[in-house]
Amino acid sequence: MNQEIERYLKKAQDCISDAQYLLKDERLEAASNRTYYAIFDALQALMVQQNVVAKSHQGVHIKFRELFIKTGILPIKLSEIVSKSFNLRQGADYENDFEITTEDVEELLEEAQELVETVRVYISHDSKN
Repeated sequence: MNQEIERYLKKAQDCISDAQYLLKDERLEAASNRTYYAIFDALQALMVQQNVVAKSHQGVHIKFRELFIKTGILPIKLSEIVSKSFNLRQGADYENDFEITTEDVEELLEEAQELVETVRVYISHDSKN
């Protein structure tokens, strides 16, 4: 595994830790932001692994779906997690009247952990081949 991929995966794990801390402090908007970025950094690791450069969040999402979901390499559930986390983060960051619950963030955090771990396992396995 190359260093850039390792850095993205470490950033993803750091964001998970940050989100857990923020959730305990009931800072739900900030926790949803960090949870999304954990997912985004994991996707960035996949982009590096595939030598793909995407210039926007949507670009990364599109390439992720194209390269890993439509091909069946990774489960469709992960695509749903990406969409859900992006939408929650957008609402929490940019809408004054957006409502987010502790349960929303707890569920998203669990899903983010699942996605990050799935990506880590995939990259580890793929780099051995």
